[in-house]
Amino acid sequence: MLQRKFILPLTFLIGINLLIKPFWVLVIERKIQLLVGESQYGLYFSLFSLSFILNVFLDFGIQIYNTRTISSQTAQPNDYFGQWAWIKLFFF
Repeated sequence: MLQRKFILPLTFLIGINLLIKPFWVLVIERKIQLLVGESQYGLYFSLFSLSFILNVFLDFGIQIYNTRTISSQTAQPNDYFGQWAWIKLFFF
């Protein structure tokens, strides 16, 4: 029963992604690239990729640890949020 609750939504999400992503990449992104020009689109794509790389360095597993800690100790979530917010601000 639990596997069915997990597998069906997962299959649905993968199916929707397989339908939408090719349309997005081949139609919409291509139109935008032709509209703004190759050099501007290249700059956009470089900055967009850099933001994803920096987001990985910003997180370093802090979000997962923070979620696990707050869910296991529900008494003081505001204290944890304040501490982790400062750490994330430091990494930023």
